[in-house]
Amino acid sequence: MPMRVGVACRRLMLASSSIFALIIGGSATSAFADSCDITRTGPGTAATVSNPSGATVNCINIQNGFTVTGAVSNAGGINANGTTAPTENGITIDNSSVGGGISNSGTITAANAGITVGTNQFVTNNANLSGGINNNGTITVTGAVTDFNIPAAGIQIINVVSASGTISNGGTIMGSAGGGAGGISLQQITTYTGDIVNSGTIVTGQNQSGISAGSISTFIGNVSNSGSITVGGAGYGIDLSVGALSGNVGNSGQITAPGGSACP
Repeated sequence: MPMRVGVACRRLMLASSSIFALIIGGSATSAFADSCDITRTGPGTAATVSNPSGATVNCINIQNGFTVTGAVSNAGGINANGTTAPTENGITIDNSSVGGGISNSGTITAANAGITVGTNQFVTNNANLSGGINNNGTITVTGAVTDFNIPAAGIQIINVVSASGTISNGGTIMGSAGGGAGGISLQQITTYTGDIVNSGTIVTGQNQSGISAGSISTFIGNVSNSGSITVGGAGYGIDLSVGALSGNVGNSGQITAPGGSACP
């Protein structure tokens, strides 16, 4: 059953079997009409892919079986204001592998997702992430939902078989007040290994959670907040719905949830 922290102090025990969304098997290569200034299309390999400090691009897209053995990083500016994928996302990892994690120390403004691994709620994506995701910069999401009616988020991993590494926010993730963007969202993953840590600031859009993990069969890691999470509408500070949790959930920071009193 789900554990939700941040609204009306509702705390429920996690069970060994819980709510799972139907994951329809298969994968698809991308056929995006719009393109990113930084695009890597497989087959192929690179040690790193980066947008350096002082440079501004519309988006970064790693797709169709490309392998990045090191990190994908942004230290400059990304303005992803497109209306379709991938130009509505700041950084997209689509059916490709990243071995050294993803980091943002610059600014990302996106219509849909700041950083997304996987792209489709209905078709399992072959994206493979090791090394986690780290945000020490600023991610601002202006939109509400994706092309497939998935809530937008600052950092998102969706419908992949597995992912590993700590997801940390020591910077700022901001969902627009008029939109419906969450902070950190992990959805429809068979196995996730790694912690989710917020020591920075997360502000969500209407009715979205600061940290959410849903329809994950096995979650091996801890979830902690020592920073500030402010929830718009009736969302939750921390919202977990996973089959098996091997780890702890803790809050030593501040969770503000207008829909109800925040848990300590």
